Amino acid sequence: MPQISIGKLKLKNNLVMAPMAGYTDWPFRKILARFRCALVITEMVSAKPLSLGHAKTLKMLYNDRAHAPQPVGIQIVGSDIPSLVKAAERVQEEMEFDLIDLNAGCPAPKMTKIGAGSSLVRETFKLHKILQGMRKVIKIPFTMKMRIGWDENSINAQEVAKIAENEGVDALFVHGRTRSAGYSGRVNLGGIKAVKDSVKIPVFGNGDVRDVPSALEMFEKTGCDGIMIGRYAVQDPHIFDRIDAALGRKPPPPPPTLTEKTLLLRDLCRELFDFYGEHIGSLRSRGALIFSMRGFHDASKLRRKITVLKGKAAFEAFFQEMLGSTDE
Repeated sequence: MPQISIGKLKLKNNLVMAPMAGYTDWPFRKILARFRCALVITEMVSAKPLSLGHAKTLKMLYNDRAHAPQPVGIQIVGSDIPSLVKAAERVQEEMEFDLIDLNAGCPAPKMTKIGAGSSLVRETFKLHKILQGMRKVIKIPFTMKMRIGWDENSINAQEVAKIAENEGVDALFVHGRTRSAGYSGRVNLGGIKAVKDSVKIPVFGNGDVRDVPSALEMFEKTGCDGIMIGRYAVQDPHIFDRIDAALGRKPPPPPPTLTEKTLLLRDLCRELFDFYGEHIGSLRSRGALIFSMRGFHDASKLRRKITVLKGKAAFEAFFQEMLGSTDE
């Protein structure tokens, strides 16, 4: 497929890692740099604490180009225009990110009840003002992740997309579900196609891309310029290499063995402990492992073991048991 650009940012392919709360932090992004992912988006960060420079928020945004040189975008969520504008200014003045993404897709009640996330797709006047204010200060590429509507009776993705395009958004990441659907049911490919047909800026389809066939279906049925992958890429980052090979009509790489998957997870957990320390490292490692056990023998038994692991030494012993007595 042809090379794609988001504003002035040229991507090596058209595969993007979705922002995933609790997952797309610095340790995961460092691991992801090994794979054919052209762009990764940080965990969503709230505009107000970011605008005020809260230490915990800044920790979430740590980035090191030397160890993960792939382009990285930051996703900001919020509904207060001054905070969103100030947050965008701080990002550009103090951080090295390649783009800023506005979250208009998160369905979590804690976001929608404050008028943020996917509530913005039904509050189009507010969305217009937010995009207008942010675009005035953003000099790097500016994108938006959105849902196709609030519920099945109010699908307005085309209207939202045109507002974004008119306010200078450089690309759209479109999750093909409504807010009320959450992550259930099948993704609405027709809704993504409607967005693609209504705007001239790049559109990335998002939702239910789990393998090469579903990626090809996304492209064929929506006409999208690229795809954004979330849950399945966290479980198996090799998915980017397989899809990239298929799009380039190259021989697919061999599927990773369970040993290779285990070693990758061990590397991730080591990075998590190095970055967060014992307590948070344990919490993040448990979450990463429980989410990634699909395909392993006796996965439910492994998950039960993982839930009680605490401390780097316990995780090392767990991996040693999985790999056998010889450290590969």
